[in-house]
Amino acid sequence: MVIAARNEESTIGLCLTDFAAQTYPKELMEIVVADDASTDGTLAVIKSFVAANPQLNIKVLEMKDEEGVVSYKKRALSAAIHATTGELIVTTDADCRFGPKRLEVIAQQYEDNPVSLLLLPVVFNNEKSLFEKIQSLEFTGIMGITAASAGLDRPVSSNGANMAIERRLFERIGGFDDPYASGDDVFILYKTKEVTPKRIAFIKSTDAIVYTGAQKTLGGFFNQRVRWGAKAKGFSDVAALVSILLLFFSNLMVTTVIILGLIFMPLLIPALLIFSLKLIADMVFLIPVTRFYKKAGLLPFYPLMSLWLPIYISITGILSLRGNYVWKGRKLR
Repeated sequence: MVIAARNEESTIGLCLTDFAAQTYPKELMEIVVADDASTDGTLAVIKSFVAANPQLNIKVLEMKDEEGVVSYKKRALSAAIHATTGELIVTTDADCRFGPKRLEVIAQQYEDNPVSLLLLPVVFNNEKSLFEKIQSLEFTGIMGITAASAGLDRPVSSNGANMAIERRLFERIGGFDDPYASGDDVFILYKTKEVTPKRIAFIKSTDAIVYTGAQKTLGGFFNQRVRWGAKAKGFSDVAALVSILLLFFSNLMVTTVIILGLIFMPLLIPALLIFSLKLIADMVFLIPVTRFYKKAGLLPFYPLMSLWLPIYISITGILSLRGNYVWKGRKLR
C-alpha cells in the first residue's frame, strides 16, 4: 500500500492504525509512506508510529520541495510505488479510514479475477452540517457512476483514495507520465483502457470501502472541485469526455430553464416539469447506490442537492478552464 502525505498530522496516525489492524497476513503486507515536504508534524507522527510498530513492514520516504515539479502528489506516489516490492499496489489517501478486511478483500478479488486495475468504493463519513450531507449524497452518486460505467465495460472515473493496480501495468503505461498537477487516478484509468480495457473492474464490497471527509467550507469545496475539473483538459477518453459534457450542459440547461421560468412565468410549468423529470431519474439511480453505502438517510436532502448541483457545476466548469487552484498550501496549475 502506498500513501502520499502532506500536512496530515491529525489523520495519518489513524490511517496507519487501520493498516496495522488488517486481517491480511502481516508478512505479505508492506506500506510505503511518502511525506511530501509537510510543514506540520506529519513526518513526526509517521516516524513515531513506525517506532511503536516494529513488526510492520513500513517504509518512510522524505520528499523535499524542488523547482519545476508539475505534480508533487504524483512525484510522491511514484517514489512510493518504486520503493515497494509487491505485485499489486494499493493506493490510499492519508486522511482516509478503512475496515480490517480491506486488503484481504482486494487480494482475494485480484486472485479470483483476471484484472489489472481494481476500482474500489469510497464514501464520505461523519457528515455533520447540511453542506457536508449534500456533498456526501452527491459523492455517493459519483461512486455509483464509477461502478455502473465499469460494469458496462466503459469506466469513466476512478478514485485514488481506493484503487489497486498491478505493478507491471503501472510500468507498462508509464506511471504518472502526464503534464497535469492532478488526476493521479483518472489518467491511470484512461491509459489502462488504451492498453488493456478488459482488465478493469469495480469491486462492490462493503469491506473494501474507504472513508473520507467532505469539505467543511465553501471555499475549500470550490477549490477541490476546480482541482478535480482542471484535469479534464487532458482527457482523451471519449466516454469520459461525453459524460463530462453531458453532466455540464444538462445541469446548465436546468439552471437556465429555472431562471427563465422565474423571469417569464409562462415558462415556469415547463421548467418545473424538466426539473421533476431529472429528479425522478436521479432518484431511481440513487436509491440502490445509497443503500449499498448505507447513506439512504441522505436521500431527503436530494431536492436541495438538485438545486445546488447545477449552480456549482456551472461555476466550477468555467473556473476549471483556468486550472489554478491551491492544494495543501501550494498554488498549482
